[in-house]
Amino acid sequence: MFSIIIVAATFITLSACKRDFIINTTPTIADSSFAYIKLVDASPYFRQVTGAADSFNVFFNGAKVNGPALSYNSLFPIAINIGSTATNLIVNSYLAVAPGTQTIKLSVAGVVNPDSIPIFSLTKNLVAGRMYSLLITDSIKSTRDSAQIFVQDFWTAPSSGFINVRLMHAVLNDTVGKMVDLYSYAKNATIFTGIKPGQTTAFSTLGYNIQTPDTFYVTRSGVAATTPLSSRTILAKLLFNPISTGAVPQRTFTLYFKGDGNLTSGTRARSLASYINQ
Repeated sequence: MFSIIIVAATFITLSACKRDFIINTTPTIADSSFAYIKLVDASPYFRQVTGAADSFNVFFNGAKVNGPALSYNSLFPIAINIGSTATNLIVNSYLAVAPGTQTIKLSVAGVVNPDSIPIFSLTKNLVAGRMYSLLITDSIKSTRDSAQIFVQDFWTAPSSGFINVRLMHAVLNDTVGKMVDLYSYAKNATIFTGIKPGQTTAFSTLGYNIQTPDTFYVTRSGVAATTPLSSRTILAKLLFNPISTGAVPQRTFTLYFKGDGNLTSGTRARSLASYINQ
């Protein structure tokens, strides 16, 4: 198996006088002969579900692809902010792999062998030129892509002054029959409504002003779309700005609601996180 890491780099330049951001983005697909995948560990109870430590390596068709071991709240490849608040280099990457059938194995490393204790494997058919995300959830052993969560990442590049956003609901132990909304503080409006555990929305294009950073809230569904934030049940929130999330116009983001739906504090508590698709 042959695999490489392709990175898409975005340069954000801040003018001292005008505070204008200039964005140059490389193509989404650097080489259409490969398939591309992002891995995210969003399983708060991985140890209980698998009986193995939540610190593991990832193998594609027998070849280890990650650097440091993955654990809860980590992702691979990672997005990195480099530089000051004035000039940031944001690097976002997908793992590039040969298309076709790929056996993805998770394994606990030993002292010498990175594949000492295999946890389990799953098989995916990856299509050349397409991008995917695999969220490792508490239902990773499920045969359903929606429970794992395994999805294709498809979007249209946003125009100047806009961003793309989608929401993944990875809090699988949420109250039965309950759903969530995604609410934008800057827009004072609901972005997504009635999202179920295991569900992933399509990307939606939103206007975004870099001078007015947003905060996204996951709230309980069942209220009118126009219901103000003060009258909603807030489950999690995420400050969305260039420093905390790399939020600038013409980028594409995945927000994911993760953790234990019954906890409000601690490492496994429900929370909202994000990663950059491009």
